[in-house]
Order: sequence, then C-alpha cells, then structure tokens
Amino acid sequence: MILIDELSINKKQEPILSIERATIYAFLLKNPLALANVLLSLNKKVPIDIKEYEIGNIATTYPNKARYYRLKETKSMIQLLHAFGMVEIAPDVITRMPSIVVTEKGRDLSKGFKSDYFVRIREISEAVKMLHSVSIPAIRSSLNQVLDEN
Repeated sequence: MILIDELSINKKQEPILSIERATIYAFLLKNPLALANVLLSLNKKVPIDIKEYEIGNIATTYPNKARYYRLKETKSMIQLLHAFGMVEIAPDVITRMPSIVVTEKGRDLSKGFKSDYFVRIREISEAVKMLHSVSIPAIRSSLNQVLDEN
C-alpha cells in the first residue's frame, strides 16, 4: 500500500505506476542495496544511506532475481486492493496503459503505518522516485547488470 501511495504519481500529479513498474519497485524497496547500485549505474544520486542490517547477508547480497518478473503476483495484489477500494486504475499519461493510483481510503490506511519499518520503506520510496523518468527496459537492464555482478 505504501508503494502505491508513495510511487503512483509523478511530480506533475500524473499516474505512472503500471503493474510492471510496481513489480520492479517492490523488488527495489525490499533490496535497497540493489536500488543504490541501480541509481549509481544510471548516474543518479543515491539519496539514502544503506543501513548495516541491509547489507552483508545472503538475501541482500544475492537477491532472488526472479522476484522482479512476477507480474502475476503483483496483478493479483492490485486486484485485491481494487476490490477493497484501496486503489483505482487510471490510464498512464505516457503509455495510456492502465496505471494504479491510491484512493483516499488507501491513503488513509497507508498513513496509519507508523512503525520504524514503514518509515524506512517511505525513505527508500523517495530514492525509488528517481526512477520515474527512467524507462522500464533501462531499469531492468541496469538491475540485471547490478545483480549479475554479485
């Protein structure tokens, strides 16, 4: 829910979050070290500090690459959120494909998440926003390169 609330709209307040982009963003939110390396490979500033607990273990050093291709799982989650009135589907301003946008009900729920974990997810979301202007193929290419280096 936080992902959609924080990342579905660009600076111009236009919907941009496709199922494919949501899947990639979810992967990057769970793997901030990979996100930092992707941003660096795209010559972008890394606006987050990587925490000690986010590096140095098997899961963070060798994340499961298949996770950012699981569009079916993301689509199922979006359908569930839509059924509960947490998200709406709107046309993407660039591709005219369906984009996911949080509703007021979803935003209220998202804002209620206040633990340290959710605060960290919001911090990482700020870094992910730097990828809004990057094409999905470019993000995938950079991510593959970063993951293959490990």
